[in-house]
Amino acid sequence: MRVGVVGAGVASRSIAKALLDRGDQVVIMSPEPCNLPVLWRRLDVSTGEGLEGAFNGLEALIYAAWPKHSKSGLDITYHGAISAIDQAKRVGVTRRLILGPLGSSGATSPPAFRG
Repeated sequence: MRVGVVGAGVASRSIAKALLDRGDQVVIMSPEPCNLPVLWRRLDVSTGEGLEGAFNGLEALIYAAWPKHSKSGLDITYHGAISAIDQAKRVGVTRRLILGPLGSSGATSPPAFRG
């Protein structure tokens, strides 16, 4: 499976390594490359740079981004996740998972994150 992982922090790298060990093709999307044998696409969720076309060809998307230096990190993560999920839906990525401080409950997550 070709899986995109948004973010290159500890959680994202751990997920990417597990996916690689499973035999999946992994694309890390972050402002800077990480030190893993994966494909890399430049994507900055705080600015939206690189979002257009970032998810083309993916079968699944895992959003695990959190800005390094931001007092409004939750706000940036929320808007970045909405933009990423909307773009993933537009290009046909049917499997989408959001990890992090936004929560995982379908009842309490924002409508844009559901479905």
